[in-house]
Amino acid sequence: MDNSIIIGITELRAEVDSKQSLEERLKVAMRAALKHWLVTDEESQFKMAVGAVMVDATEEERNRLERELRFLRSLSAAAGGVPVNFSSLFEDLERDKGEIVGLSGLWDDAKKGR
Repeated sequence: MDNSIIIGITELRAEVDSKQSLEERLKVAMRAALKHWLVTDEESQFKMAVGAVMVDATEEERNRLERELRFLRSLSAAAGGVPVNFSSLFEDLERDKGEIVGLSGLWDDAKKGR
């Protein structure tokens, strides 16, 4: 992981209130990441925001985030031409449907200033 992302994660952790819901913590971290002084590209900002929340997340929250990140990485790999077993991917997504955080939607909302 890039040192600038690690620095950003450390700084963003201070802005996240562990008493808030997972979704609220992600929103706060994402909004702060978009304004970060050191990390300026969106992909790194996204990683930094999610990482800042994951550091202090419960095991259950961390598992939810990791499952969703695996799904997003698979989609990214497929878009880059890497073969992906979509059948298995969508079975996992269907099984985890109630636990999806909606990272992409939260990120889009943060970029729109919501």
